[in-house]
Amino acid sequence: LVGGRFGAWRGSAGVTWVDRAYWADVVVTDARLRGYTPAFTLVNASATWTVHRGVDVVSKGTNLFDRRVQQHVYGDVIGRSLSVFLTLAVDRQP
Repeated sequence: LVGGRFGAWRGSAGVTWVDRAYWADVVVTDARLRGYTPAFTLVNASATWTVHRGVDVVSKGTNLFDRRVQQHVYGDVIGRSLSVFLTLAVDRQP
């Protein structure tokens, strides 16, 4: 947590590695729905800026190096995702 004139900052970063995996649909015997997916590594990060008590600006990034990632043979390809949003905390004291 880093504070200063413009509020407090905090963040995190992570690396996730997933090995090669075999996937098969147990209901449908279609050969297109079975097979191996390659191993992959994801690099993710987030940062939060506390603008004021109860008001945060949050930014998140997933798959920052935009590697081709497919978690299972019949799934979508996961690309880079960047998002920024605002969180507001409401004080519920009477």
